[in-house]
Amino acid sequence: MKNEELRLQTWFVPDEYWQSLEVAHKLAFNYGYLTWEWVLGIRSYAQPLIIYFMYKILQFCHLDYPLLLIYLPRILQSVLSAYADYCFYKWCERRKWAVFSISTAWFWFYAGSRTLINTLETALTVIALSKFPWSRKSYSDTSFLWIVASLCVMRPTAVIHWFPLCVYYLIISEEKLLSIIFRKFIPIGSITLGTSIVLDSYAHGTFIITSYEFLKANVFSNIGEWYGVHPWYWYLSSGLPAVLGVQMIPFVIITLNILKHRREHQHDLALLGCIVFTLFVYSCLEHKEFRFILPLLPIVLKITSSHMARWSYKASPVLIWLVSIVIFAGNMLPAVYFSIIHQRGSLDVMVPLRSIAEKNPHGTRFLFLMPCHSTPLYSFLHVNVTTRFLTCEPNFQHEKNYVDEADDFYSSPSLWLRRAYPKDEPLPTHIITFDTVSVYISDILRRYKLMKRIFHTYSPSGRIGKYIYIYQLIFVHENVIVNEQCNSGFHPSDNLIISTTRLRNYTSTATARTNSKRDGVPIAHIEAPIIKLWKRFQLYFLSNNSLLSTSCQNATNKFQKGLKRNEYWAFKMLDATAKLPSGILSGNVNQFGDYDGCLSVVEAQYCLAELNLDSVWSEHYVQYKNLAHSYYPFKGTFEDPQHRVPDFTTIKWGICIPSECTAKELEVSLKTEFGIKAKVRENMCRRANQGSRPLSFGDYVARAFFMTLLLVVIVSTLLANNQEILSNNEGKFMRILFSFALQSNWKRLKHISNGDETINVNNNNNNCTKYAKKEDGEIKAVHGIRAISAIALLMCHKSLALMYNPYINRTATIEVFSQQWTVIGRTAIVYTDCFMLISGLLTTHSVLKDLQLHGSLRFLDRLRNRIFRLLPNIVTLILFCTYILPRTNSGPLWPMVVEHHSELCKQHMWKNFLFIHNYFGFENMCLTHTHQVGIDMQLFVFSYILALCCYNRKWGFFVTGVIWTSSAILRYVATVKYGLSHMIYFGIPIQKMFDTANMSYILPTHRATIYTTGIFMAYTLKYNFNLSKAQVIFGWSIAVISMLLAVMGPFQMIDKEYVYNSRHAALFGVVSPMLCGVCLSWVIYAANNGYAGWIGDFLHWKGFRYFTKISYSFYLIQFPVFFYNVGIQKAASEFTSHELLHFTETTATILISIALTVCVEMPFQNIEKIIFHSRSSKDKKPPSAHK
Repeated sequence: MKNEELRLQTWFVPDEYWQSLEVAHKLAFNYGYLTWEWVLGIRSYAQPLIIYFMYKILQFCHLDYPLLLIYLPRILQSVLSAYADYCFYKWCERRKWAVFSISTAWFWFYAGSRTLINTLETALTVIALSKFPWSRKSYSDTSFLWIVASLCVMRPTAVIHWFPLCVYYLIISEEKLLSIIFRKFIPIGSITLGTSIVLDSYAHGTFIITSYEFLKANVFSNIGEWYGVHPWYWYLSSGLPAVLGVQMIPFVIITLNILKHRREHQHDLALLGCIVFTLFVYSCLEHKEFRFILPLLPIVLKITSSHMARWSYKASPVLIWLVSIVIFAGNMLPAVYFSIIHQRGSLDVMVPLRSIAEKNPHGTRFLFLMPCHSTPLYSFLHVNVTTRFLTCEPNFQHEKNYVDEADDFYSSPSLWLRRAYPKDEPLPTHIITFDTVSVYISDILRRYKLMKRIFHTYSPSGRIGKYIYIYQLIFVHENVIVNEQCNSGFHPSDNLIISTTRLRNYTSTATARTNSKRDGVPIAHIEAPIIKLWKRFQLYFLSNNSLLSTSCQNATNKFQKGLKRNEYWAFKMLDATAKLPSGILSGNVNQFGDYDGCLSVVEAQYCLAELNLDSVWSEHYVQYKNLAHSYYPFKGTFEDPQHRVPDFTTIKWGICIPSECTAKELEVSLKTEFGIKAKVRENMCRRANQGSRPLSFGDYVARAFFMTLLLVVIVSTLLANNQEILSNNEGKFMRILFSFALQSNWKRLKHISNGDETINVNNNNNNCTKYAKKEDGEIKAVHGIRAISAIALLMCHKSLALMYNPYINRTATIEVFSQQWTVIGRTAIVYTDCFMLISGLLTTHSVLKDLQLHGSLRFLDRLRNRIFRLLPNIVTLILFCTYILPRTNSGPLWPMVVEHHSELCKQHMWKNFLFIHNYFGFENMCLTHTHQVGIDMQLFVFSYILALCCYNRKWGFFVTGVIWTSSAILRYVATVKYGLSHMIYFGIPIQKMFDTANMSYILPTHRATIYTTGIFMAYTLKYNFNLSKAQVIFGWSIAVISMLLAVMGPFQMIDKEYVYNSRHAALFGVVSPMLCGVCLSWVIYAANNGYAGWIGDFLHWKGFRYFTKISYSFYLIQFPVFFYNVGIQKAASEFTSHELLHFTETTATILISIALTVCVEMPFQNIEKIIFHSRSSKDKKPPSAHK
């Protein structure tokens, strides 16, 4: 038994008492309080019944003393935890490192003796794992299944971490699958579930299946989010590192070693799979807590202790001692602090309260003004006294604008107390509250005296203070405490916050007395400019009541009265609304206010308004207007779509208004009050109590898709290490399953092969290449061109995304971007043209090779292969961006740059799946950056006709030339006729950019020039012409000049004073793809025929060839990553040049691209080969982990 744990003196979470001791106390002594979980029946009585029988024995023996009621359940849990430690020691093969690891684990020290269901779950999990059949001798042992079944009915979430382990048991067991399921799983599960139903139905007084009720409340109704929402990565960034503490470092190192030597650590891989699966599932849930992943702690310690033991055989004694001291010290410091010091007031306060209650049980009335369930109650008092505390029940009935009691109190403490204690209601004899609350109810506390101050924590935060105060009523006969507030004011020194009305009056009076004359001129009234500004631009956004609905009028009046009454919630709303900042002339005009601060007020909603101030700028202030708007690099209107291009014409202004008011009412008030143009979109407003949208069918499909994908990847990866399974399973199903194995896909990612991009270009006899066996004649330079273009395009896209963010130096940033050299970032179409040319080149090369080797086009085979490569990534990305990403975070611009795309995808994703989405308008496109995929697919189909013509020299040049020229003519005519621009010139209207996309940029007929250039190059590479040195120099000169003209030719369009000219735009639109094609064609030809020198070697660098493998995923991923960061931006910052290629963001993009490639793109390419190539290649090994 862990004697140290019996000295726990701190508070962890309410469930330690309210889901165990308080429930048992209510059952045993027939008084107390049951939380909503027990009313709804979502909790099993298995744990409380154990404590209940203990309490009944004490009551029968007349030994039901408070200390025994408190400590005996803890002692019982400590005994069970100690036995679990012993089982852990046996499971780890009696290693000393196992004892050291479990004894020094700070979080187990902290939680191991608490009466939490999670602690019980963890202890039973360790016992079950020690009985798990890890060796062949114990395959028939099913004792662990009884414990697992009991855990799952008692705590349904135990299924999450036991599911992968049970799957692993099915894999390694020698029995047949159906035999195990029907002879072990089903009988044991049925008996355990039946027993649970009987016990719970008896305790609840009605037939009930608590597991089902638990799932219905927490999964289907998503009640958990009511108690807090964390981002999806919280367990990785905070949860797991906090639970493991210093042992996180060896765990990461050992995990990498296990993955490197997978075949030697199959059991450890199974445990790692369990950890990954559990973290993934819990990350998908919005409500997250440290204790949820407590059962993973012993699994992690098992992995680390086993490898640390093997490491200690090789390490020196000094190093072993050093590591041991670091681990011990790193664990003991947080263990002691959190177990003895941090949040101890919640338990310490119960000692004096119990003493008060025992002296006068009938006349004592406790009022706990603290966050709900901040202390235990009757299980510690053990006196039937009157108590009242703040509750926080979820919104079961889905009421609009629902506020729980705790939030209601904290939004307006004085108002809540007036409602809770009218004149005929007896006042509480004692008020228990945190020091952070006492300042807001100082008027009530004038009738009370401070009886005791109890230390709680050194780290107060939010509603939790450093001290807990106990106040005792001293004027019991004066039952007018709160009601006097309405009729009498207080001195400003009585309150921490003074209303702006009184401050304004006070300031005016003082000024009138001391400054009645200035330079001999009488001053009737002087008011500080900041007060005028606040008065006009902050307090009275909704002052015109005639334009407001009744509910909005009432809410606005309540807000203004709240300011006069010093009410905290009203001042927080005022504070959260954006203010006029400094640096207006530096472009610091977009002010988001305090987004989180506004949404922390229950009765508030945050709206991001768009303001157009053109009507108030006079001609005399044009230069200031240009500075404030950063010279208008993009010009827009309220009607323009803004989900992909930022608008510099309007100002984004964060406003915190009452939740009863609508966006339209705010918009009308802004227009009438300030005489400006304003737009407040409904989707740009978010209420504090809005919560998440109910899960739709698409949400369930998306979550099922990703969970299935993760499960398949984990299972296939684990199975791929079992040689016996690999050797005995040659069926198509197993080969498909092995296609998702990370080992084989990672090897493919690291392996560089010639693939389909290789041809032999050296034949001295007839200067014509015959397609033969693949050697080292790869199409050089393709990988380098693709990688350089991808990086350039990344920076162009990133610069566009960054312009959404509010910067304090935005004008200076735009001045830099207006310099002529920045034209390389405004001609982004050149970099996409590089991809188009490469696509045309490789597609035609494949076609010509098929004609040469097989005598047929093999169109259906190539089309199928292309679909299997492109479509899975598209489906994965769209499902994630549509149903998963919008629920991961929030921010002022989140509805515009994230949720808007989600709504578009719900309507139009089917067009992406058919690769026709570029024909239905850029503004309506699901994930606009995927237009390139649609264009490429359509040109791929059309290229087969062109390639067939190109196979005959006579017709090849003619047909290609006609297509090449016709596309250029189409671009010129469309640009002149509709006033388009393929370049982002300074001051370009947003609508013009969308018109350019719809009428030219996303149409394959307008992009065919560069694509047919690639087709021509594939035909040209069949020949090798001997060039002289002068010809080579001339070729490189033409190539360099062509690229410089293509990229930097329209430099004059960068100037801030540039006026759009359709002829200039048309010339660039026509000539740029031609010049780009000339340059790239020469580079590719020269590199493949020995005329490129060091440039060819650089473009053929091995690193570029690796990048080619993830280039498709890299292109798809970047926009969601960019706009995720834009969406969560909540305050102005300073722009620096390194943000264009931000290290963390770029690294995340690369890592996600690798994951998408390895887990989705490569597996589906394998599946295509297994399904459709197996008949024609029976002798060949499948592309799976068999290799």
